[in-house]
Amino acid sequence: MTAEAIATPKPSSTKGANFLPGIRDFFVHILGQVRILKKIYPGIMHFMIFWGVAIQVLGTIINILQMKLFLPWTINTFPRNGWYLGYELLMDIAGAMILLGVLMAGFRRYVLRPKTLETRWDDNVALVLLFLIAFVGFTNEGIRLMVTNPAWRAWSPRPDAGCAAWAPTTRCRRGSPKDATSSASSRG
Repeated sequence: MTAEAIATPKPSSTKGANFLPGIRDFFVHILGQVRILKKIYPGIMHFMIFWGVAIQVLGTIINILQMKLFLPWTINTFPRNGWYLGYELLMDIAGAMILLGVLMAGFRRYVLRPKTLETRWDDNVALVLLFLIAFVGFTNEGIRLMVTNPAWRAWSPRPDAGCAAWAPTTRCRRGSPKDATSSASSRG
């Protein structure tokens, strides 16, 4: 670069006009993950981890905004009724995407070992933490389903399978909430 190119400021009229390509790049390359999806295996792996985490974060924000702690911003109308069932199913699919994406990443990093991929200790930590976050979430929801036995538990397939693995008792089997209440009251 020459001194003139560095010293000459750009006209101020073009500063605001250049934000449109940046917005397009955000949607195409960050949200759409076009560059990453050019290679099939790592593309699908990164896509699943990215969108699984993004959906989980948005779903958790929706869940937190229903607490009375955030009174001015509480959402009392969503998710309710059928929307809640879809919300539960989408959150479980997103969690399964995270688990599958992390397992794919581990397989690629430690079994396939591409020459272009360098492995450091923080890669191991990131994979283990992502896996544990999703796994603990499923375990937590499975135990919650085991204890409460809601009527909508069929809409939460992953934790329901975890519930059956943790306690294959009558309490964990599908049934109406009324059955769970009567069996809980009969135990004393």
